Amino acid sequence: MFKSNKITKDKVWHIAAIQEKLANLTAICLSEILYTPVLIKTTSIKKMPYKRYIHSISQGVTLASISTEPINEKGIIAIDTGLYYEIIDRICGGTGRKTKIRYGHTEIETSLLEGITVRMLGNLREAFCPTIDLRPRLLDIYTSPALNGK
Repeated sequence: MFKSNKITKDKVWHIAAIQEKLANLTAICLSEILYTPVLIKTTSIKKMPYKRYIHSISQGVTLASISTEPINEKGIIAIDTGLYYEIIDRICGGTGRKTKIRYGHTEIETSLLEGITVRMLGNLREAFCPTIDLRPRLLDIYTSPALNGK
């Protein structure tokens, strides 16, 4: 997104505003899906090389690979796998209990994860809409034991 090595205060403010809007929209979306209040907060904004980011991802993360038209870039969304399974349990009528994290998803879980992620991508599009007509598209959802040291 940014070619220079330095991010100006103006760019950081702009990114923070987009992140805040995305967090609010996604919290509302998840609250509607789960019938329970959801709070999402941005903890930090950092610029780093992709390789360093990939190595910083902790164990137990589900990755959603996305494309972003019209800027023709690919990106990833990393979400704690345990959180995804709690969301799935809640959607399926459970209490949202924690389950043992495993790698790989069943076809039903994959379908639910895709639906949740596509809704989040709609929020991403809306968060960017004052700046650019971003059209994010889900490419794939996967867990990567290789990335997570498993």
